[in-house]
Amino acid sequence: MIAFIRALVVCLSATVLFFPPALADEAQEKLLDQALAAYDEGDFEAARSILLPLANAGNSDAMVQIGFMIHNGEAFSPDAEYECDWYERASELENMEGLYHFAHCFHEGVGRDLLPQQYYALLLKSAELGFIPAMINLSGFDDSHGEEYRNWMMMAVEQGSNYARVSLWLQDYRDDVPDIKILDIVCVSWKILILGDGFMACD
Repeated sequence: MIAFIRALVVCLSATVLFFPPALADEAQEKLLDQALAAYDEGDFEAARSILLPLANAGNSDAMVQIGFMIHNGEAFSPDAEYECDWYERASELENMEGLYHFAHCFHEGVGRDLLPQQYYALLLKSAELGFIPAMINLSGFDDSHGEEYRNWMMMAVEQGSNYARVSLWLQDYRDDVPDIKILDIVCVSWKILILGDGFMACD
């Protein structure tokens, strides 16, 4: 099965080169969906066999997914530097999620040197492109939960973040979030603050 998928990917990847841009993008999106479906089913080798040609053809979402898989040791050996290499490639294409994860390479000093200024600059670019977790991370630079915190959280709220909405409510910026829902407060408190799920677990 994996051999068949690999052969199919090679054929499709070659064919995509001759498509008009719109059709090529559509073909890549279909391949990416197939890769993510294989990943969700736990078939990491099949996912890898689709993602690598896609990434090498310039698909930045595939690059980010490869970074995840390297981090988790799924069909790749864990290697922080190699993981960050893929995030860097995605960030060069202004992939907002790639920028966010590449930022964390510099924040943690794993896979890249510890460079706080580079961490901040990449987070800022990711947030400006609309990535909610980057906005939330930037709000954390304001330890006093003042205007900088409020501005970044409000930007995240405008993007649909329930975590940001509940956080503002908990910090007494309740006039900013008059439409707060009890279910959102419960979800954020349980899934994110207690269980430690990602910032977007309640969106």
